[in-house]
Amino acid sequence: MTKGTHRYKTGLIFNGPQEIDCVAVINRIGMTLEARQVRITGKHVLSDTEAQILARNIEVTIGTEECAAQDGDDAVCLTVSVTAHECDSADDNDAALRLLASVTLDLVQHLVPDSLWWLTPKAQLSRAQFLSAAGPRRPRRVRHARTRRASARPPRAEYAQRHASDSNHATPFPTVEESLDALDARMAEHLAPRDEQVHADPDPSDHNLREVFLSDNVQAKTEDSTAPAQPSAPERLTAWILAITVGVFSLPVAASLVVINLFRGEDLRLSAQALSLTGLFVALSSSGMLAPALALIPTLS
Repeated sequence: MTKGTHRYKTGLIFNGPQEIDCVAVINRIGMTLEARQVRITGKHVLSDTEAQILARNIEVTIGTEECAAQDGDDAVCLTVSVTAHECDSADDNDAALRLLASVTLDLVQHLVPDSLWWLTPKAQLSRAQFLSAAGPRRPRRVRHARTRRASARPPRAEYAQRHASDSNHATPFPTVEESLDALDARMAEHLAPRDEQVHADPDPSDHNLREVFLSDNVQAKTEDSTAPAQPSAPERLTAWILAITVGVFSLPVAASLVVINLFRGEDLRLSAQALSLTGLFVALSSSGMLAPALALIPTLS
């Protein structure tokens, strides 16, 4: 892919009159970018209906305009465009598309539009279709030792049949596991999208949108796996021991190490280097070779 500029755009449609605060929306987008570890370089309010946020080579612009809903009534459209400048690889292009999908998902969940279009006004989706393409966002119940045995229990229909056949052992109230399963079933029914269009024939734009969210999840897992590992407990203890050892020879250097360990975390490599350099200067000073060594430094350059 040649180096250039690529722009992707989406629109959130609100039926009827709707007042949209562009400042609040651009701040919301800024929070999404910061959550994705994107450094923001500036925010600009261009007008009452248009705002912009800048981050590295990414430019996110929002605007509001009047449009027509699917039923022909008047509506308000909030457009969000992501422009990627100086894209020299396919990864930069895909990163801009994933960023637009993440921003759109957050705005859909926060602003709750009636419908939206993805990349082109011709590809209109309902809110339920978009959330279905984004994947489930349902909270999961934590399973502990008391509720793990619920999975080995027979299904609810078989249990009801067994319970009806033996009325002598009937209990006035259900067990804790049965209550939790009933709550899960009601929550799943309540959170499930009720739009009939979700079960219709899939739209090619839905498939492409789903691929964008899947690639975004893979990218997030890759970034997590490539993140530097945290130091273990022995490494942290060794870093503090080295800092204390440095304090025997030089208190200012030890104080600097203590501050770094407190605010940036223990760094075993930095502590070892500080101890080595401190020991070198102490040895040169005690042997009388510090002044000749410092005099040789200008000649080395």
